[in-house]
Amino acid sequence: VQGVNQKIGESLESPNSLEYAAGVTRLLGERGSVRADYVFRDYNDFYILRTDLTTGKVTDDLGRVYDLSLVENSNDLERRYQGGSFQASYRFGGGVEAGANYTLSRTWGNFDGENPASGPLTAQLFSYPEYREAEWNQAEGNLGVDQRHRTRIWGTFNVPTGFDAGSLDIGVIVAHASGTPY
Repeated sequence: VQGVNQKIGESLESPNSLEYAAGVTRLLGERGSVRADYVFRDYNDFYILRTDLTTGKVTDDLGRVYDLSLVENSNDLERRYQGGSFQASYRFGGGVEAGANYTLSRTWGNFDGENPASGPLTAQLFSYPEYREAEWNQAEGNLGVDQRHRTRIWGTFNVPTGFDAGSLDIGVIVAHASGTPY
């Protein structure tokens, strides 16, 4: 029977992050620019599923007994992101423009906290704590979303069409990204 042995605790906050960011930009004459940015994020209020000796028991309509699990928030989990991004672009004569972007970053902690398919995840690391040790069950390190290097190089070329409609812009982009931990 679904929905019997889990309930939301006293209150539940939305997972969130505190972000610090700074950046600088420099123009290169009238045709170009360079930019550098730094970002640091610290994530908080992760969803957890807690089952222990204090959460109690529940019985379903068929008389079966289950351990009760509570969905709560916890800041005992860690997730942090730090990254530097560098971008340059330049407009050459003749309708040609080129640019590049490079990001060096790191995501670390002991819980990914979300995924693209469902958004926030619920950590089940707090169920039956008498059978778990934080040092081996919640070890800190690089997270599954950690992707250190990302590069994009692009260029566009403006082709006059000779029609009243104006011109046609042709663009190309090359992307390269390092792998993620497994």
